[in-house]
This record gives sequence, structure tokens and C-alpha cells, in this order.
Amino acid sequence: MEGQLSFAWLTKGLTQSGVLGDATAATEEKGDRLLASLCDGWVNVIRDIYRFQQPDVTKR
Repeated sequence: MEGQLSFAWLTKGLTQSGVLGDATAATEEKGDRLLASLCDGWVNVIRDIYRFQQPDVTKR
């Protein structure tokens, strides 16, 4: 939020249309790979949250 680069809360703050990227480069295979990667990432996050144990501060 500081320095030479601007900061935008919405993509419309960056482009007139609010769209970023080039959708013509998209393919079904790329979409499938992206979806699989996102799902794997969320599974890992949820697994980490589930396994998290709050430290027992009474044992100090």
C-alpha cells in the first residue's frame, strides 16, 4: 500500500472493464489442473485446521 505501485480494492481500480488477463489462452485442461490444485490446497488447509492443537499454556 506504499511506494511506487498503486493499490486497488477492486479490479475496476486497475482496468476500466474490471477484467484482468486473457481468457483466450484458457483451455479445459488448464482449468482442470487449476481446479485440482485449488482443491488440493483447500484440503491441506482444512486438514491443518482440523489437526491444530492449541498450546497448553498452563504447563509453563
